[in-house]
Amino acid sequence: MKTLLLPVMSVYRNWRNRPALLRDLALYHEQYEPDSIQGRRFYNIGPGEFAHPLWTNVDGSDEYRALYGTGKGPHIYINLFDHTPLPVEDHTAEIVYTSHTIEHVDDAAVNFLFREVSRILKPGGIFRVITPDTELAYRAWQRNDRRFYGWLYEPAHMARSEQYLLNIPYDQATLAQVFLEEFAAQASTITTVGAEKRISDEELTELFKTRTLEEAFDYCTSFCSIEIQKQHPWRHMNWFHENKLRKMLESAGFRTVYRSAYLQSVAPVLREKMWFDQTLPQHSLFMEAVG
Repeated sequence: MKTLLLPVMSVYRNWRNRPALLRDLALYHEQYEPDSIQGRRFYNIGPGEFAHPLWTNVDGSDEYRALYGTGKGPHIYINLFDHTPLPVEDHTAEIVYTSHTIEHVDDAAVNFLFREVSRILKPGGIFRVITPDTELAYRAWQRNDRRFYGWLYEPAHMARSEQYLLNIPYDQATLAQVFLEEFAAQASTITTVGAEKRISDEELTELFKTRTLEEAFDYCTSFCSIEIQKQHPWRHMNWFHENKLRKMLESAGFRTVYRSAYLQSVAPVLREKMWFDQTLPQHSLFMEAVG
């Protein structure tokens, strides 16, 4: 174990919490074979600033990395809209993790990605998926619970309103439009770039009165153009609740699919909070599937 740990620690010698990192790395060596550790057969899709010494990040181009602060380390560059196969051999991955990524692409891209993950995972490998729970957001709108969206009003987020293409600050928008922007940004009147026709508060209210929840969600996301989304990939264009996500994972070939929760993965290494489940856990849906 020391032979494998030393090169990693030499790279991360300035890590702010070396004892925690050492404990984390020791856990990998306890759970996985050396070839998986040396091959970095742990994949984070849409990693943001994540930079774990044993993981391989999967995200967009170098330009995307420069713009959106993707962490250092080995990378696979894939545009999920292109339906490009992952350059990973069949049944070799130990874990695939994705957090707050699939809501940025359409169902076709998600379905393709899930099939690819099913292909590359080892038997018994874990796929952990975290995404905003749109049903929770819907309930907050129905209860007039603006505090559910409180993170949008934090100074750091408000300061980036120009980047988010807002024509009105979130705290001045109606809650109906904040809810809509959460899963179908191009349909909302809050944003400057989006569908030619937007959905008004009155239309949104009537929509959810006259259609099933799933039909209403689908109608809203039908306003979202893939071409516009490619230009502004940080925006949301898709919705998920437990039943939809479960069906998509099962259709991709996973026989064992179950709802999880914050830091409750069956994989011990995924229960390390300094690395995982950090993005808005109180708003998120956690699911796992077994390869």
